[in-house]
Amino acid sequence: MKNLSDEQLRGIGLVAVLWNEIIFSTDCALYSGLGLPRGTWIDIVGQIPETTKGELLQKAASDLRLPSELRSAIDASVRTMGQLKKHRDAVVHSTPFNVTPGLGHVISRGQAFEILGAPEALESLIQHLQALQKEIEIIGTLFDQLRGALAAQSRGAQLADGAQRGGVEFAEILAQLRSQQCARGALPHLVTLPQ
Repeated sequence: MKNLSDEQLRGIGLVAVLWNEIIFSTDCALYSGLGLPRGTWIDIVGQIPETTKGELLQKAASDLRLPSELRSAIDASVRTMGQLKKHRDAVVHSTPFNVTPGLGHVISRGQAFEILGAPEALESLIQHLQALQKEIEIIGTLFDQLRGALAAQSRGAQLADGAQRGGVEFAEILAQLRSQQCARGALPHLVTLPQ
């Protein structure tokens, strides 16, 4: 293991596991947001590239005619998802070369870049991933509630557009999502990766 500390190994492992949880939460949100069939949804989302899943969250928000402020908040979480994926990929796919300061390198498009795998940098990334996980769960809850409301509509209930649809309080969910985004924004900044 090229003398990686237990703390570094723990951090790298947590980054990988947290990312898997984010992707699973995204898959669950897509199940409800896109109205995928119960019996085959996991097979369907398993075939979708990770880079496309965020775009599909945005499409679901648009197709469900969510208020623009709520769609904008979902867009912000999706952008963060793309940024954190780059950090996750750099950590998980890097090769340590100077373990004491926590330096590693990752080769991308024929160029080698240094990444910082020091415990402090890993802990910051872990905190950002945990915060994003909560954001994706909020989005998934919103889509679940809307799917339930749409199912009620198909049974004859009337849904109204506006601040509430089928018992789903958009302002409350928007407040939860923005609160979580603010909490993430207050976290220590991540180490900048090369473009």
